[in-house]
Amino acid sequence: MVTAGIIAPTSVSYRCAYCFLMLLCIHFCPLAAAASDTLRLQLTQQHPEEQLQRISSQHTQRHSTEHLRIDARQMAPSLLASLAGPGYTSPGRWRYDAEANATPDLKKPGFTRAGFPSDPDHPGPQAKDPRGFYSGLAAALTLLIVTCLVAKLYPKLFQLPRGTITDHLHNKDALRPSEERFKAFYDISSGGIFIHDNGIIIDCNQRLSDLTGYAFEELVGMEVLVLISAEWHERVQQKIMHGFEQAYDVEGIRKNGSRYQLSLRGSSITYKGRTVKAAELQDITERKQAENALAELNRNLEALSITDGLTGIANRRQFDVILGREHARHKRSGAPLSLILLDIDFFKAFNDRYGHVKGDECLRLVAQAIAGCTVRPADLPARYGGEEFACILPETEHTGAKQIAEKIRRTIHSLAIPHTGSSVADVVTVSLGVVTVHCNEDESPIDVITQVDELLYRAKSNGRNRAESADRYDGLSASGTTEGHLVHLAWKDTFCCGNHHIDTQHQALFHTSNELLEATLSASTTAEISVIIYRLFADISTHFHDEEAILEAAGFPGLSHHREEHAALLSKGQALVQEFDAGSLTFGDVFQYLVHDVVVIHLLGKDLDFFSYVRTVAESQAEISS
Repeated sequence: MVTAGIIAPTSVSYRCAYCFLMLLCIHFCPLAAAASDTLRLQLTQQHPEEQLQRISSQHTQRHSTEHLRIDARQMAPSLLASLAGPGYTSPGRWRYDAEANATPDLKKPGFTRAGFPSDPDHPGPQAKDPRGFYSGLAAALTLLIVTCLVAKLYPKLFQLPRGTITDHLHNKDALRPSEERFKAFYDISSGGIFIHDNGIIIDCNQRLSDLTGYAFEELVGMEVLVLISAEWHERVQQKIMHGFEQAYDVEGIRKNGSRYQLSLRGSSITYKGRTVKAAELQDITERKQAENALAELNRNLEALSITDGLTGIANRRQFDVILGREHARHKRSGAPLSLILLDIDFFKAFNDRYGHVKGDECLRLVAQAIAGCTVRPADLPARYGGEEFACILPETEHTGAKQIAEKIRRTIHSLAIPHTGSSVADVVTVSLGVVTVHCNEDESPIDVITQVDELLYRAKSNGRNRAESADRYDGLSASGTTEGHLVHLAWKDTFCCGNHHIDTQHQALFHTSNELLEATLSASTTAEISVIIYRLFADISTHFHDEEAILEAAGFPGLSHHREEHAALLSKGQALVQEFDAGSLTFGDVFQYLVHDVVVIHLLGKDLDFFSYVRTVAESQAEISS
């Protein structure tokens, strides 16, 4: 066992003997005594008074200090510098030197012994009695024996406590390989590694500097949050102070201000003798881009799976899914659900006459015309199969559904696609069936399709190029209720102002309001409800903008006042939405304002001020065009 370059005994008894021998060497070593006498001689020559006091206190003497002082003073001139050596501070040696210097070959000129106290009649101080040395040695040996016996009987008294220098050195030696391995991984890691203490970086590798753009000197002492985008600070602050073994994704910010995607994970470690936290930062920008590309591909594939490849509108699969969903929703809300089913007249004869390429082009043009007539977000135009098409019209009364069906028929007729094989007209025409139903427990989506299919067959039987309809729904007022159904907003034809764009947006706002109410009553999550609230507010803002542009083009005289009301409603709505987002408002407060104050009170109250004016303008334009 090696400690500080000195061989330390392992046995307790040996250890005690070792310590005792070291003490003997220090106190009785001749070399040490010689060196001490030489030093004392030099001190005597420079400071005789101090040395006389030291001699008087350490040696047995017969004469007083004054005798010694006279003796030294008389002897000093006779001493030659070449005679300096060990032991010259002894009073007995002074007397011997005085007598020796009296010889003719050593004495200085004019030297006499007159006045020397150190003569046979006046002897000087005596040397130490050698018997004292042996007495001390015997006492020391006795103490050594006693110490060994005590150490044998009570070994714990002489055991070294844990945490001694030796243990510390052993622990340090054991830790060194671990620290070296950590340093190796630390430097070659593909990620940026940093060690932090309470969120302050105290060390990092070169990779972190490469990723962030900061130099090593800048990173050390920097807060970890400086490397993270501000919107992620709260999340990182919660995790950075703990050992977060599971990686999580955040957005980082480099020194030049550029942003990138990164992953963070870390844990607590022992670093340079103290517990700190280490974290690894991985740049996952490329991985995120790949994930986004894959998500976009999945969305495209999903869109392809629900889209008709030829016409670009919804396919039969999507039609069945949406009809089942809307039927269930309308069953809960009690709102009217309308369905249109149409068929191109004599399409087989068209294909036989013009070929399938022209037939495909005809199908695409018809599909575009149908999609152009169903502009509400909730409306779904779809290719039902072959030359048959369908339209799902949620929360649409029978009158509104018939108007849309008639608009589709006229639009397709106006395309003027030549069809010499038709017995109805020399252009392509369609026949339509329209049904409005009251969804209930005794009726399924298949029943609704069966009803509308019967109406389509009737239109074909009655001469084609026409629409047959049936109203099998008892409508409700805007705030009405029925037994077994919840409150909802039902659109009525009397709510139309005559401008198609405004009326379509009004119907869309009614639909979104009912969707919001339905989401709340069906125990949807707060996040889902929030999405509908934001969409409703955005739709209201877009509608106000479009409505003001239409009224300005029509020359409505009350536009200035109407615009001020719009601004006030939007300002209050935006404040409420922000408070709701911050958690200081309940859903009921926002719903009351957006649905009741804006949609119901303003759209069905204040907007009546321009209804008559817009209708008059629309009728005048219709007369001019005819």
